[in-house]
Amino acid sequence: MVENPKPENQGKAPQAPGDAELSARLQHLEQRLGEVRDAKSEIRIPHQTARADNSGLAKAFRLSAEFVSGPVAGGLIGWGVDTLLHSKPWGLIVFLMLGFLAGIYNVMRASGFMKKSDAN
Repeated sequence: MVENPKPENQGKAPQAPGDAELSARLQHLEQRLGEVRDAKSEIRIPHQTARADNSGLAKAFRLSAEFVSGPVAGGLIGWGVDTLLHSKPWGLIVFLMLGFLAGIYNVMRASGFMKKSDAN
């Protein structure tokens, strides 16, 4: 019978890399991490304005607030006009309609459907 020769490293623990090799790898890794950090610090995104929301939920809340604020403001103004002029339902009706139109206009402008007009 022919015996199979045993591999040299069988039964021995694998050789650990030397201290010099480990320190060289660590230094190389620190250098690469420094390069990545420098690259990230160069790519600075300017602070976004409060109008630029990234979340869909934030956009929905903003648009709903834009829509609701018009009729509420119009209703309050109409109620005030009715109270001062004693014209009970007409001020409320007129200003509520104007507030509703203003709310629609604000939603269209805030959503980007209509651009703001430049007053030059």
